[in-house]
Amino acid sequence: MLGCRCLVNTEYENTLVGIEYRTEKTAEGKDACEVVVHFPLGYRLSPEDDDHGRRRDILLLISVLRRYSQKVDGTLPDHDDTGDIGFPIDAYLYIISDFVSNRYYREKEIIYKTARQGKISWSRTIKQTKPCVQGNNVFYLDFITRNQKKKDNEWITLIHKYCVYLSFLRMGWLFTGYVPPNPNIGGSDRLYKSVLIDKLAHTFNDRSRKLFKSMMAVLGYEEETSKKVEFRYGTSSFYHVWESMIDWVYGADNKERYYPKTKWRIGKRLYYKYPLEPDSIMPVGKDIYILDAKYYKYGITGKVDDLPDTSSIHKQITYGEFIDHNKKLRTGPDMKIYNAFILPYCTTNKIGMDFVGELGYIGEAYSEWKDNTETYERVEGVLLDTKMLMEMNMRQDMKKIQELADFIEKHYNKSREMDEYFRKQDQEEDG
Repeated sequence: MLGCRCLVNTEYENTLVGIEYRTEKTAEGKDACEVVVHFPLGYRLSPEDDDHGRRRDILLLISVLRRYSQKVDGTLPDHDDTGDIGFPIDAYLYIISDFVSNRYYREKEIIYKTARQGKISWSRTIKQTKPCVQGNNVFYLDFITRNQKKKDNEWITLIHKYCVYLSFLRMGWLFTGYVPPNPNIGGSDRLYKSVLIDKLAHTFNDRSRKLFKSMMAVLGYEEETSKKVEFRYGTSSFYHVWESMIDWVYGADNKERYYPKTKWRIGKRLYYKYPLEPDSIMPVGKDIYILDAKYYKYGITGKVDDLPDTSSIHKQITYGEFIDHNKKLRTGPDMKIYNAFILPYCTTNKIGMDFVGELGYIGEAYSEWKDNTETYERVEGVLLDTKMLMEMNMRQDMKKIQELADFIEKHYNKSREMDEYFRKQDQEEDG
């Protein structure tokens, strides 16, 4: 069994999506570490008895966090303004993988130097140094010798054993219950890093360099956190990741041209303000679809309070108006502009009115201050299966783009069949 507990979030604000290490008291009063993996809203988790499926789920989650969050060398930044929390997960996983393939690091590279003492390599000495000749005698003043630093080599092996131990302690639960022994070497993480820095300066083997860099990342994190048992890897603002995934799969590259811009005129000077920025623009043929990725929990609760509010609806209409009135953005007289909110859900949780594959339909939002005759004055509510989106790696997947476009247009047209019913209802309310 995997050494962790898996949960799917039911809230979206200030809620970790990622891996959390908790310390809890046992019945004997001792501290025990529990690993909890938190999945985003609507994630379709594999059955509890399917270890292989759950391992795939966790690796998929790590891959998505690593790909779409703000990061440097695979490490999420420490307490930045998006709520991401630092943890060198790539380094831990690489050390584990390398250990499984190659076991503990042993120095194999022989370093030679010119010296008058040491174990002489006569073949290299004869080839690389110039001998002195006196009469019939030939002799060498300098020799090519093996530079044997046994102590340093032993240090590297011990440091590697320590990093392997830490890596299995932090991430080994994903693969096995085995934790290698702690070598309990003396010294400090700072000392170990200095040994690795010196080693990196004299190592040119790619595998060794990657291993040493991973070891340095692990030691740096352990030093910074003072070996705390409780720590986290992930983000408390998964809505940033949700927006990025939607834009990656469905969005156009040049969406900046669709930003409604504003400016102040004071005297003879103009002052430009930050434009409104739609999450994604999806051109399909002559038509344009404006997508707003909303990481809201309606797809789990089915409650109207968990749908986008008036300000979000108003912004979508503004985006549509801007495109409609900008001649440079129009593709022709028959161009239509559609609006849609994209919310997460799980295909097994049938909340909504219509389902096609990984897509579900919520309903339609519109305003009371427009006549709502333009296509973009209606905003279609669409549910999208979270796991499916996380599994999609193709940039601007044309098949998925066409499926989403057809789904939005279909439900826009179906909603028009209901207009007369709601028109009468609105008249009764006004009367």
